[in-house]
Amino acid sequence: SRDDFCHYSVDAILDDVRLFMIKKCDAKRVEMNIKSPEHDTDVYCNPVQISQTILILFNNAIDAIEELDDRWIDFKIKYDENNLYISLVDSGFGIDKAIVPKVFDSFFTTKKQGKGTGIGLGLARKIITSHGGELAIDQGHENTKFDLWLPLKK
Repeated sequence: SRDDFCHYSVDAILDDVRLFMIKKCDAKRVEMNIKSPEHDTDVYCNPVQISQTILILFNNAIDAIEELDDRWIDFKIKYDENNLYISLVDSGFGIDKAIVPKVFDSFFTTKKQGKGTGIGLGLARKIITSHGGELAIDQGHENTKFDLWLPLKK
């Protein structure tokens, strides 16, 4: 519900994500590159849910690339006066076009049995749309890329 929404620092959300992901990235030897604007801004959101969404994307990326020789994640944030834009690119080779329509479905997973529940991306998209934004896969990218945008204000 919107009762849990507040104006919250984008940098603070990033700090939370960094804190949660750094150990896992180190353990799996994944290079994490986070680029954000020099100036912070606030986004009107449920900060726990936004952090949760970003963590879902990060965890999926790590799981998808952990067997690759080249393991990196580029996470970029930018904003204009109206919207926050987030992109997460990993060193994977994209998502099979045949399954793209299904990746946001509840309980759909490509992970080995016992590895994933298939609720992550569906939940992530639900959170973002409840915030008036959108979460999508950039199929034109040579690597695996997710784009997310959120309105900054209510």
